[in-house]
Amino acid sequence: MLIVLILAKLAGMKSLLGASDWARDQGERLREQLNVKWKRMPCANTYKYALARLESQQINERFRDWLLRQEAESRCGDEPSRLAMLAEQRAVHVAIDGKVLRGTGQQSYGGEKPQRHVLHVYEVQTGIVLHQCPIADKQNEVSALKPLLTEVLCKGRIFTVDAAQSYHAFGRMVKRAGGEVILIIKDNTPVTREDLELFFEDPHADRSTWHSYEQVEKGHGRLERRHLLTSPDLNEFLDREWGEVGQVFRLQRERKTAEKRSVEVVYGLTTLSREQCSIQRLFRLIRDHWAVENRLHGRRDVTLGEDRCGVRVPPVAQMLAVLNSLVLSLMDMHQVSNVARQIRRFASHPEEALAWLL
Repeated sequence: MLIVLILAKLAGMKSLLGASDWARDQGERLREQLNVKWKRMPCANTYKYALARLESQQINERFRDWLLRQEAESRCGDEPSRLAMLAEQRAVHVAIDGKVLRGTGQQSYGGEKPQRHVLHVYEVQTGIVLHQCPIADKQNEVSALKPLLTEVLCKGRIFTVDAAQSYHAFGRMVKRAGGEVILIIKDNTPVTREDLELFFEDPHADRSTWHSYEQVEKGHGRLERRHLLTSPDLNEFLDREWGEVGQVFRLQRERKTAEKRSVEVVYGLTTLSREQCSIQRLFRLIRDHWAVENRLHGRRDVTLGEDRCGVRVPPVAQMLAVLNSLVLSLMDMHQVSNVARQIRRFASHPEEALAWLL
């Protein structure tokens, strides 16, 4: 049933009813290719009943492991002995961000308020969701993230997070588990943000140890300029509160169009020293963090219609989110540049989509 739903989503079906109707239209072909003896294809309520009884975190972990094996095997080709080496060399950048499942509604389910908020641990280079964690009613992203910060996840990886996860113990926990962090500091940690602002905006500061990098892009009717400053001068000052600090930074984003000009300044810190991470690499890591918004959350909402799905049972919505993430991971694995176009192709050639899964 999960394979049928994935195929339906690859063919552009955005709701369980649409998936059910599509599967019935393709019933004879699906029964033959999947080697199932169903007399008829399931209805939408049957899919909903099944999805509500699955644990979304466990299913996501199964899909993750399968995707990681596929990704490693695609790179090692006919040399399976390289798999272990590739496992060590695989994507090191992990972006963490939360998302609201807006289609789950407001009513309670099973006597509990709906868990409309999920946290994603996203491998930027591969597009694989390593973890999807529902956020309980009396929980937040920080408490949901802590149990995941083990050596298995963290060792050898660099984590980028937005302000919601930038809390004092996070860097220590990741470092203890063998990883590194890049934290954005905003108003939820006002004292540190004020310290960074005073430091970088001081006109009389000694800038001999500062590094600077700027990137300018022009296109689509707008001009964008990003300017990054880094310094190691606050490392000892921040160590007591934040643990090991390698450098602090200030990033200014300026955007100009024919109608208006906007400027945004953000501050942050990282456990990566300059020897470990040049300013150019730090700039790329900060910018690539937004792949979790643009390539995962944005495409799930816009291309796959997640927010408009209208599922009212939270466990079902969470499972559909897992399936949507899998679809996008498959697209990234096969280097699809235009997801909507590929979906239109699969709508008329579902056997090609099945080949991706089998």
